[in-house]
Amino acid sequence: MIELIDIHTHILPGVDDGAENKETAIRMLDAAYKDGTRGIILTPHYKFDDKRYRIDKIRAAFDEFYDEYCDRYPNMNLLLGCEAYGEIELPQKLDDGKVLTMADTRYVLVEYRPSVEYSHVERNLNDLIRYGYRPIIAHVERYQCFRKSIDKLRETIYMGALVQINAGGVIGERGFSTKWFLGKLLNQRLVHFVASDAHDEVHRPALLASCAKYVENKYGSDYMSELFAKNALRLINNKPI
Repeated sequence: MIELIDIHTHILPGVDDGAENKETAIRMLDAAYKDGTRGIILTPHYKFDDKRYRIDKIRAAFDEFYDEYCDRYPNMNLLLGCEAYGEIELPQKLDDGKVLTMADTRYVLVEYRPSVEYSHVERNLNDLIRYGYRPIIAHVERYQCFRKSIDKLRETIYMGALVQINAGGVIGERGFSTKWFLGKLLNQRLVHFVASDAHDEVHRPALLASCAKYVENKYGSDYMSELFAKNALRLINNKPI
């Protein structure tokens, strides 16, 4: 099995609805390491009305957590990013340094409300791209506009967006309809990243290996390595995907 890289996690403690404290975060990191993950991007939520999200606070929390983990796992690459809510003002806030990109690159992980209209997604992605960012649509399986029309998702990819899906949905932990939908996306090669979206130790842990094995058996080792490692390496190095 390849060394896995998880680009979407909420392990950084005390900054959003993920790990509530350092002890929980370390246990989540331990589990991910034992599962074969060797790279993790910590992506705390950014929402326009969330007073907990401040760049200085997030970076300080990351630095403190990094000091805890670096001696424990010297060959684990831990990086900082953000899962940003796709508000209209997001491109300007990124330019102003008020919201983090992924690992200090031009890639941006962006989420929407499940009922979002496609017209809003299209406008928001176009604005991000026009500002020079490369948007990654987080957990695309949640958005009804794409579940109703895969062609619309294909349009966003053609426009320049990338697609991330959650591992739990791929292997059926979010129900048959989600698994079926994600199977269609994988069959049509409309996915660029599979990530854990880990929030805790039990219901949404940072475990990728079983999903990676499932994808390898069903869709081939080349595509699996792109989804769980190669594209993430290109992101981290700010290279095209």
